[in-house]
Amino acid sequence: MKVKFFCLLAVLTIATSVWAEEWNRSFTVGSHPQLRVETSDASIAVTGAGGNTIAARVVADGLHIGSDVAVKAEQNGDSVVLRVKIPDHHFVLNFRNRPVRVEVSVPRATVLDLASSDGSVRVSGIAGETRLRTSDGSVQVENFDGTLRAHTSDGSVKVMGRFDLLDLRTGDGSMRVEAQNGSRMKGEWRLHTSDGSVVLRLPADFAADLDASTSDGHVDLQLPVEVTGRMDRTHVHGKLHGGGPSLEIHTSDGSITLQSL
Repeated sequence: MKVKFFCLLAVLTIATSVWAEEWNRSFTVGSHPQLRVETSDASIAVTGAGGNTIAARVVADGLHIGSDVAVKAEQNGDSVVLRVKIPDHHFVLNFRNRPVRVEVSVPRATVLDLASSDGSVRVSGIAGETRLRTSDGSVQVENFDGTLRAHTSDGSVKVMGRFDLLDLRTGDGSMRVEAQNGSRMKGEWRLHTSDGSVVLRLPADFAADLDASTSDGHVDLQLPVEVTGRMDRTHVHGKLHGGGPSLEIHTSDGSITLQSL
């Protein structure tokens, strides 16, 4: 009986992976492009490129676009809104990844607002203001330049780029941040995780007022910090290169490591 069940499982898995449907659409935008993506159960990947076109692609593995997956796109001037929804009752057997993927190529200076109820979010090659949200999935950002706000309720956060402002939060996951040379604080930076370690790499001349704390772990400083008040293994308050805006790092369960590039 068990053998028959696993054979059926294998057949169903193969069946749902051998075909996929796609939805494609392109939008011509001006000098101030904006993209908003909302999905109920899909991964999102956005890549910056040259030109003045937002090119969107939705891939559904083992699902029919239209009957199983609703896709709606709207354009108003330079602003494009893409909504992708899978009915809550729909079940798909796919162990490799999310059955629906949203992939978008945008001009590099596009302002992004991306939200998934259940799926990972990846961004690469963007210069501007970006907001990322997912209820269940990892967040990964690379080759970034500008202001980044990213929140996930359950997943790791890994970002790399030149930042003016950072607001990163995860309810359950580790956090790894590399603020590359040229990063400057134009306001408060916050890095919070409820359960996971935090590793932050900073330029050698980075200036900030540091407030790093962990409820269960330790703070490891591998760069010069002028400590103010009492320092212990779980909480450090001090100044980096004379101080600046607040750099707040907190984890409820995990260690915090600060390093120079």
